Amino acid sequence: MCRLMFIVGSSNKNNNIRKFMFNANEHLSKGNSDGLGYTAIKNDGDIFTERWLVNKEAFTKKLTDNDEKIISKLGKFVEVKDKQETTLQGKPEWDKVTSVMMHTRFATCDRGLKNVHPFVSNDNEVAIVHNGIITNHKEFDKLNSTCDSEVLLTEYINWNVSSDLSKIQDLADSMKGYWAVGTTSKDDTGRRIIDIHRSSDSATLYGLYVDELEGLVIATTEDIIRDTMKDCNWKVTNSILRINPFVAI
Repeated sequence: MCRLMFIVGSSNKNNNIRKFMFNANEHLSKGNSDGLGYTAIKNDGDIFTERWLVNKEAFTKKLTDNDEKIISKLGKFVEVKDKQETTLQGKPEWDKVTSVMMHTRFATCDRGLKNVHPFVSNDNEVAIVHNGIITNHKEFDKLNSTCDSEVLLTEYINWNVSSDLSKIQDLADSMKGYWAVGTTSKDDTGRRIIDIHRSSDSATLYGLYVDELEGLVIATTEDIIRDTMKDCNWKVTNSILRINPFVAI
């Protein structure tokens, strides 16, 4: 299965979010080597997203200036075919980051950069990460990929879930399969939000308040949180709890 991690509401003191993400790469990538990506949320509500096809290159290599200009001009996925394969959307400003959605992929369809999460709307306002399989994905439009997960992005927008959380149930009723999904968007007031929901009890998530982040970490397994904190030389001083986000059935 794919692996998810969220950092929510952090003060990001000492740039600890990036430190935690860097150390989480190894643990998120165990058995999930088909791509890694994240969407970071800034304190002004803007987001930026970065993806790598090769997980071990994450956070260690950057796009060239020329590649960044190409991506900025097109405003969507670009396959970089020279030294690495990576994309960047939005303006990275790590000192402003307060929350993150991170994903590593276990491919159940075509392997390639265009299918690496997060999937982001063309206006750079909505992004999703997904663990699971949507079996009726061919009934829906895909704009930038061949991955079943992208339909969760397009249908989240079509159902206008950010304006009415109850619409998650309508979205769920249109889908077949199983999922745990994180989506970031803006509500009617322009406030940046993160919706985390799952289809059944089989999609488990765990959470821990991390003192060094002054924020909540949510992940697919307890080990991701515990082992990443160990690599950061941080102590687990609170209990890691199984959490139950909104369930759409």
